[in-house]
Formats: sequence, C-alpha cells, structure tokens
Amino acid sequence: MKFGSARLFPRCLVMAGVPLLSACGGGGDFRFNDPENEPSASVQASKSAQAISDERPIATAAGEPVFADDLSAWMSELAGGTVLEELVVSRQVEKELASRGLKLEAGDIDAERRYMAVATDHKLSEAELAAALRRVQQARGLGPSRFKALIERNAGLRRLVRDEVQIGDTDVRSEIELKYGARTRVRIIVTPNESDAIAARARLDAAAANERSRRFAEEAALISFDPSASRGGEIEPLSAADPNYALSVRQAMTKLAPGELSPIIRLENGYALLLCEGSVAAVTPPADAEELARTRVRLREERVAMERLARKFLQSAQVTVFDRTLDWSWNARRGQGR
Repeated sequence: MKFGSARLFPRCLVMAGVPLLSACGGGGDFRFNDPENEPSASVQASKSAQAISDERPIATAAGEPVFADDLSAWMSELAGGTVLEELVVSRQVEKELASRGLKLEAGDIDAERRYMAVATDHKLSEAELAAALRRVQQARGLGPSRFKALIERNAGLRRLVRDEVQIGDTDVRSEIELKYGARTRVRIIVTPNESDAIAARARLDAAAANERSRRFAEEAALISFDPSASRGGEIEPLSAADPNYALSVRQAMTKLAPGELSPIIRLENGYALLLCEGSVAAVTPPADAEELARTRVRLREERVAMERLARKFLQSAQVTVFDRTLDWSWNARRGQGR
C-alpha cells in the first residue's frame, strides 16, 4: 500500500536513498538511453498532456489567472517542511513493513479510523464514525489526501510496534483507579522561580477563607505559566494515579483538606502551589472495566512507541532538499531556519 502521493514537490525534492523511479516488472537492469527503453508513444502523449495541464491556471483572482508556480514558493514556506516530514515517515514505514514481510489489512485501517475518531469505551455506527472523522479532520486542518495518509501511516506504525508493547496487570489496575477512583478538585499555580510562588502563597494566606478560591484564581491568571492559568488554575479533578502530573504534586494533593493551600512544591521546571476545593467520590467500575482499561493502556503505550519509531525513521532518512523555499521550511521545523 502506498502512503500518500508520490508527486509531492516533484520539481524540488530529492531524498537520498529513495529512487525517483520505481522498478518495473521483468528481469534485467534498466539502461538509460537504451533504444529498447525509449518511451512509447502513449508515454510521450501522457507527458505532453501533463505539460499542457501545467500551463493551465488552477484558479482566477480578480479576473487574472493563478498558476501552480505562483503558489509553489509560498506553499513550500508555509507547510513544506511539515508535509515533507509526513512523506518521509510514510515511505520509511512502507519500506519497513515490506522488509519484515508485513502488510496492512483492511481491518488495520478500519481500526485506526476508530482509534482516531472516538474513545475506546464508545460505540459508533458507520454514519457516526464518518461524522466524527470529519470533525477530527477539520480540527487538524487536513485535506482528504493528507488525512488518508495520516490514517495509513498510523496504522503502519502501529503494526510495526504492536508486538513489542507489553501491558502489565499493575498498569491496568492503575488505569481503572484513574478512571473510576476517588479524585480531588484542585487549582494549581506554576511559577518559574521559588520566590514568585512564596510571594503568591503569602498573599493567599492573608486572604479570608471564603475569598481564597477567588483570590487563587486571580493569582493564577496573573503569574502562573501552567496552561490552566486562563481558567484561574482550575484543572480536571485529579487522581493520585494520574501519571500526567508529577508525583510530588499528587502526594501533596492527598494531604490537603478543602480550602487548604499546599506547601511550595518543587518541580523539574519550576514551583507549584495547590488549593484544594473538594473531592469527587469513587464510582463502581462497570463489568467490562478491565477490558476497556487494558485497551486504553495498550493504545497509549503503542502511541508512545509509534512516535519513537517515527522519530527514528525521520532521523535516519538522510533527506536532501534542493529547493530554497522548501529548505527554509525544512530547517525551520528543526529550529535552524535561515
């Protein structure tokens, strides 16, 4: 299965190690300038048709024609590096599947569409799935070709890593606790230095108990660099089993009573302050909780392995870019724009 279009940036892209011509059926080497290999009349006609097509405008603006070449440089600068990365990884995935004697089945693609569209504990009809995928596609700003390639690329990466992902019972129990166990409602402030956190805590200590939540939200909006700052430091009810938060934050949270401030918490990249606002009681897990939890854990671990493999493919592809505008975009993706 081919991932995406082989005609991306045909005039300006050469990737080292990737042939520009695919091998044809039959034995023997292809010899350039060999009379036996001269293009047929039909091939020449096809090339002539392509040349005519290239001269046709792709749009008009204020009555003036717009040609593909008019947009090429700007489009390369806008997204060329991103799209080139996608193409590189897609081709590397395709080659790796072939080298391992693996192939994607229709079921792999269908499963990837569902993984992309909805959480594992929801069931969708085909019509609902199509609508959900359209929402995802629109949210990510992907056209039909890139979205199709994304699904195929993800399915290929998942096929390559799925046998190496091992899920333990401890992971499953933690996932069940995370989804159905008791949680705490907290607000958080994160500052880059300890002095800011100490000053904020002193101001909040001085506030009346019935004003503390409002004052904490104001402080968070002013000084916190956590993504929750725009919500006054409010985050989703936090479980002690949630690996997305530092262990020090979770440990401090479990010791707080409603309305109580935490001590200053040291993080890898700053300092945190918590305000406890109450708790959410645990609920009884459904009968299929273990099966769903195992699926969620597997998908999460597969995603980590897929991203790691994609980075490896990208680093080993030995990409060489000859077009100036595409080269700018490619290097800008790596913080090397020039």
